[in-house]
Amino acid sequence: MNDAQGKVASLLQRLLAIIRGPAPVYLVASVLARLGSILLIPLYTRRLSPSEYGDFALAQSIIGFLPVLFTLGLISALPKFYFSEPDRAAARSSAGTVALWLALSTTLLTLLSCIGVLIAAPGGDGGLLHRYELTCICVAAAGSALSTVPDSIYRSEQRPYRAAAYQLTQFALQLTTGLVFVLWLGRGLRGAIEATALGYAITGLLSISFIVVALKGRLNTSVLRTALLFASPFIPHFIAYWVQTSADRWTMKAFHLEDELGGFVLALQLTAPIGMALVAWNDVDTARLGEISRSGGVPAMARHASRLRLRYFLVGSLVAIGLLASLPILGLLVGSRFVPALRLSPLLAATIIIDGLFYPNSNILYYTSRTRAIALTTMLAAALSIVFSIAFVPLLGAWGAILARLLTATTRTTVMWRLANRLLRDESDEAPKGS
Repeated sequence: MNDAQGKVASLLQRLLAIIRGPAPVYLVASVLARLGSILLIPLYTRRLSPSEYGDFALAQSIIGFLPVLFTLGLISALPKFYFSEPDRAAARSSAGTVALWLALSTTLLTLLSCIGVLIAAPGGDGGLLHRYELTCICVAAAGSALSTVPDSIYRSEQRPYRAAAYQLTQFALQLTTGLVFVLWLGRGLRGAIEATALGYAITGLLSISFIVVALKGRLNTSVLRTALLFASPFIPHFIAYWVQTSADRWTMKAFHLEDELGGFVLALQLTAPIGMALVAWNDVDTARLGEISRSGGVPAMARHASRLRLRYFLVGSLVAIGLLASLPILGLLVGSRFVPALRLSPLLAATIIIDGLFYPNSNILYYTSRTRAIALTTMLAAALSIVFSIAFVPLLGAWGAILARLLTATTRTTVMWRLANRLLRDESDEAPKGS
């Protein structure tokens, strides 16, 4: 009985530690940062046609893709450089140098992209791929790329309240610009894209100030070479991940399933809190694993691997249960036109949980510099996503898109799990020989 009471007390202590720790702060901040776009859903669904709503989702998809190219993948090197230095002041300076190169790369490549759009894209209005809309998308992508720097630094330093304050700023800007351009000015799809561009442009300028004033990075070419060498495998990784998560939407657009695309995007947005919880937990866990790696290397990571994975599963499952229980309330909020989309939520929730189990295993490979394996695994997933989307979407519509996501996520997580296990096992086998 005493043992049972001790186990219960230990479990309660761990739960209290989690509640008091940075993870809930990151989760609340992530929810609030996304809350602007979530609160705008009823406005956009009433002001945009189903086809325009689908085009706006595709514009957001492009905005999610371009930062990978604009930053040359350097955003992936920030935590690595921060945790590679034992002294925290030196770590901040090293990460600041990478951030300054990132800002310079983003600025130059955005200018080149805008020039290319002005030369090649058609004029006029009323479409996603017109000159003005594409210019706004390039500006939004640049701001999005720059905006990741303060968030990444604050999370690496485990300063959740500063990260939360920064994301609250993003929330306020997204909501305000959306209300002004779409509700007040009534500019439809063009206004929704303009609002996104303006919001990201402001946070991008704030981020440049943070890089120059707070981080005080220097344009050190040797650091740049090292950072590019480390980050280069992440470029195909991020591109492949974008393909993995976007192929179904573009396939639905290609087969003129715009109305189903709108419902599918809505279901993705409503189940997004599961992914946000996993990302928030990953923000905490990445920093924690970085400290473990710095102090104990691979053997220390091996000792924590099982618990790391279990925590991701529990976090995703708990949020999914709460979300699915709230579906009747969500049905009242979204309106009768979008209620059928809620039926997609349970299978989407399972897919997000499975995909979230990729994080702990990729973090293990990340801190052992096996970044090429991460990129190759995601490239495989991207290829499968294209194949599955083309195979299932034309036949099953939105359900086919979910099936493609489920199969792709399961494959990617399984492969990464096996790679991480092999690495940990091999290092454990070699440890006695080196001792």
